[in-house]
Amino acid sequence: MSRTHPFIRVVVIAFDGAEMTMDCLRSITRSSWPSSRIEIVLVDNGSLDGVVALVRNELPHIRLLEPMRNLGFAGGCNLGIESTSCSSGNPLAPFDCVALVNNDATVEADWLEKLIEPFEESKDIGAVSPKMLFAPRYSEIEMSGILSDGAMTGEGLLRVRSIRLNGVRADDALAFDECFSPLGDHADREDELDQATRRGGRLRIVRDPGTTLSPMQVSICVGSNVSGRLRLRSDVDDREVHLSPMKGEQDRHWVDVQVGSDVFDVINNVGSELYIGGSAGDRGFLQRDRGQYDEPAEVFAWCGGAVLLRKEYLDDVGLFDESFFLYYEDTDLSWRGQLRGWRYMYEPSAVIRHRHAQSSVAGSDLLRFQVDRNRLLVLTKNAPWLAAISAVVGELRRFGRLGTQDIVKPMLRLSPPRLRELRLRWRILRSYFSMLPGVLRDRWSMKLRRSRAQIFLWAVQKIVSAPNFEAPPTNSQNEHLQETTVPLNSPAQVESRSVRPRAAVFNLYWDTLGGGEVVSGEIARLLTTSHEVTLLGPKRPDPQMFLDRLGIDISQCDWREIHDDAGAGDASAEYDVFVNGTYSSRAVNRAPVGLYYVHFPRVLLPQTTKLALETGIRLSRLASRTPFRTSKFATAERLFQERLGNDSWVSSYTKFLANSRYTQKWVERIWHCGSQVIHPPVRGRRAPDEDGGAVDGHSPMSAKSPVPKSCVIASVGRFFDPNLGHSKKQLEMLTAFADMARSREGVDDWRLVLVGGADGASRDYVLRIRRAAQDLPIDVHVNAGRDVVDESLSEASIYWHASGYDEDEQRHPERFEHFGISVVEAMAAGAVPLVFGAAGPAEIVRDGIDGFHWHTLEQLARVTRRLMHDDELLQRMSQSARVRARDFAPEVFDEHIRALVESLSAANHSAPNQTM
Repeated sequence: MSRTHPFIRVVVIAFDGAEMTMDCLRSITRSSWPSSRIEIVLVDNGSLDGVVALVRNELPHIRLLEPMRNLGFAGGCNLGIESTSCSSGNPLAPFDCVALVNNDATVEADWLEKLIEPFEESKDIGAVSPKMLFAPRYSEIEMSGILSDGAMTGEGLLRVRSIRLNGVRADDALAFDECFSPLGDHADREDELDQATRRGGRLRIVRDPGTTLSPMQVSICVGSNVSGRLRLRSDVDDREVHLSPMKGEQDRHWVDVQVGSDVFDVINNVGSELYIGGSAGDRGFLQRDRGQYDEPAEVFAWCGGAVLLRKEYLDDVGLFDESFFLYYEDTDLSWRGQLRGWRYMYEPSAVIRHRHAQSSVAGSDLLRFQVDRNRLLVLTKNAPWLAAISAVVGELRRFGRLGTQDIVKPMLRLSPPRLRELRLRWRILRSYFSMLPGVLRDRWSMKLRRSRAQIFLWAVQKIVSAPNFEAPPTNSQNEHLQETTVPLNSPAQVESRSVRPRAAVFNLYWDTLGGGEVVSGEIARLLTTSHEVTLLGPKRPDPQMFLDRLGIDISQCDWREIHDDAGAGDASAEYDVFVNGTYSSRAVNRAPVGLYYVHFPRVLLPQTTKLALETGIRLSRLASRTPFRTSKFATAERLFQERLGNDSWVSSYTKFLANSRYTQKWVERIWHCGSQVIHPPVRGRRAPDEDGGAVDGHSPMSAKSPVPKSCVIASVGRFFDPNLGHSKKQLEMLTAFADMARSREGVDDWRLVLVGGADGASRDYVLRIRRAAQDLPIDVHVNAGRDVVDESLSEASIYWHASGYDEDEQRHPERFEHFGISVVEAMAAGAVPLVFGAAGPAEIVRDGIDGFHWHTLEQLARVTRRLMHDDELLQRMSQSARVRARDFAPEVFDEHIRALVESLSAANHSAPNQTM
């Protein structure tokens, strides 16, 4: 190995987060290490964000490995280390050292020069860790805990729900130190932070280093279960507030604190250590960087987020254990090296900045499952028997306590059991015991140079103690916190509504910007011409994003924070018109005029829930016959009955609106009420007519001129795993096109383009599609921007749509396309639609007039070939499709909604004493 410039392979694992990955790769390419002695390898672990295309366009010198599946961190790193050629077939150079860098981290220019120095001092050093700091810099507010009668009390629970920075909600800008933890019952709620502490802690506010750090007002939403005083201190403010006990979940207090220009770095990792009990952790985690770790030190383990590894070390110890998949794989490899006599150093002069828990959300069930299971596996594999067995017994005891706490006690109180945590612990134990035989084989096959007890005793000397907080002194001039709600709208917007009627539009999913939000946003925009409109939902929608993405202006609407159906029902009583646009909502309407726009009714309760409710009814009836019967059993039975099939909320609405005749049919069958069909408004690029103008006289959404038609078949829709329900059947369409391409006739220059969004739940389905599309004229665009959708539809001569294919409508009516906005968008762009002949698309497309229906994949292929080879038919059908698309324009929708609201409001005013 060259003394000064060994050849280094840098391995980065991509798992979504394209912007972060590009930032990471750009920082590595700016390294001062000689370019002839470094090779950067990106392993795409099944990303859904097009990062590979971005790298090919901007950083073509980076070597790509595309396994077309998620190998986990362990498997992805092993692939990057072991591979001798990249996916294109070009060879990868032999290396002397391997650097691992998380895709959510960035490096400083001299990081490799600093990390290589300890290797030159001793040959038994197998890895060197840098100083890893959190990417942002912070300001800090210290909360000294809840006081009762002037002394700290263990009974006090302080909950932090949300923050506002200069009046704007900014929960993502808030971080907590180790004194805080998610409150169990609400840890999975996306609309609230709900972090809790019993002894106080520090709130850290992310500060943008690119702006002038002027003083800022921080409003903190807090709650407490006891009366007392809370002290809050920042670099420029020091105040006490009085908190009264919370009366319910909606009870909360807001307190204002000023922060100044004092900013600092927070440590993520300065090497890793082992604690009593066998947990591994980041050394220095969440500590303010005051220079306390500015000296090199030997550490028990290294962190895989950023590390330089010696090749001889990997040759001796081996690579990552891929069965770990994610988390603790670096601890395992470090521990195995310790047992073989290798040492690890921390080098503070090498600095990495890291965005914490971006691939797996902190506190998520995925993270907790992987961490807790893998901790047991690492101990079983590497620790002394006593430590390993104690950890497993401790997990079994925890499972037993949860069974009593979350099942037995709630049932004795006639409350539903809490199963989430118990299911997680059961999954951990089941997975651990299934992997136990292989782990024991690995343990017994190790050739040790140091004893397990010796390494364990040396490592666990590093014990983390909780930070101590001073109790704030009593002060007779204490400031009392008023229990008020600070409006999120500007004062100009919160003016009296003395003249115009008030309307509310309820949607729980404003931020998804899907078809349901198009309808809700358009109704809200329309109502602003005659009403004062408030949007109800858990997260405030961004008016600019709504305008840019959907072309709908909601800037004249107010917003009110509502988290569920119950809250929406209560709020509806304050308005003249209440519009429910939430999919599957059961909110009760209490406004004089209530409209419910139905995207599709909730078909049935999930089978497991239905079974649980029916079992609860039987148990309550059985218990009522025992000698211990009380009136609570009758109450429990009544509640179970209501949960099982209570649709009384249906009668509270004045009018139900269905997005199609298909939805209308199922509203009648399921909710037993009538509805009026008003098709959703469809905006999109309008194809030019023969004179070059817009067909319907409306300006297109995009300012770009339409792209000439090409030999392209397009299909737009979310990539849903069929096992999760409403699949768009992209894999079936791909199979049909692949059969056409491989047939003797072929497809000439035609291509199939699949465009749609996807989330992690459907990742495996997307990767199956990508693997199947290899070596075929098929393009797959996942989570692409609106410009890609517009361009694909503008280029497409034919449009395929297959939702509902091979499904049983009587068993699963929700799996069919309820309307088909993308079909109308394609028709407006001049593409000839070929749709599965059922449900919503069969209403939009008139078979043989402005498109075609199909029922088998063979029929789809046959009609497609006919259009491919008959230009006159293709042009005629394209023109007819453009004309048909006018029937679903926003102007048509607006006219229907305006007339309906006016007629219902007039009827309500003429009969004020009647319930609508």
